[in-house]
Amino acid sequence: MFGREPKIEVVRLNEIKLEILDHMIAEGPGTPKFSALRKELEKIEKMQKPKGMHKIDINTVILVGGNLLGILAIVAYEQKHVFASTAKSFILKSKT
Repeated sequence: MFGREPKIEVVRLNEIKLEILDHMIAEGPGTPKFSALRKELEKIEKMQKPKGMHKIDINTVILVGGNLLGILAIVAYEQKHVFASTAKSFILKSKT
């Protein structure tokens, strides 16, 4: 209801996929037409995979945001007070 509507191409590919599956069930395994339908189904599934899109892990976003807030807090403190060497230990180091 509140989510985004799927694109027309995705809906159409799903309909074609269901039609191919229906034909595969009607044909039965072991027939030449069944293997041809299976190849067509594999082509459609490749078309449905997103290309070049990677989801960002929420843990990474939280880690980066926390580091930025820590750095901003240290910079704000440094403007009014002396920046002692003990404050440098609060900055997280990357583990890679």
